[in-house]
Amino acid sequence: MLRELLGVAVSAKQIERLCHYFGACLEETAEGSSKTVWSGAGTVYGMVDGSMVLTRETGWREIKLGRLFAEEAHEKGKDSPRGRITGSVYTAHLGHYKAFLSKWESELAAIETQRLVFVADGAQWFWDWASWAHPAS
Repeated sequence: MLRELLGVAVSAKQIERLCHYFGACLEETAEGSSKTVWSGAGTVYGMVDGSMVLTRETGWREIKLGRLFAEEAHEKGKDSPRGRITGSVYTAHLGHYKAFLSKWESELAAIETQRLVFVADGAQWFWDWASWAHPAS
């Protein structure tokens, strides 16, 4: 598509290398950043969802995404009737939900809040984990 639209020839391997390089840069940048986001947060919301994606290498695989944001980051009605969330921390994982939870728990460990609210669909794995890991939430 790049060749057709821009006249630039880029191999699939080069695109893969760039994705890995910039992904690693983003991971390094993100390390430790959540501690400043959660400083003094009142209520923190955790949203989780998952899906299946078809990969070329291994067929269908699970993908999970978690989003954490403080109530203070929700600008109610300023730009739209629904408001917007100005600061979030995302955790994503392509693979089994247990590996996702391991990553997400490291973000949750940085939170100092009085109230943690989870928003998710009816996935049994998530609610089993939530009731075990955060029974008061």
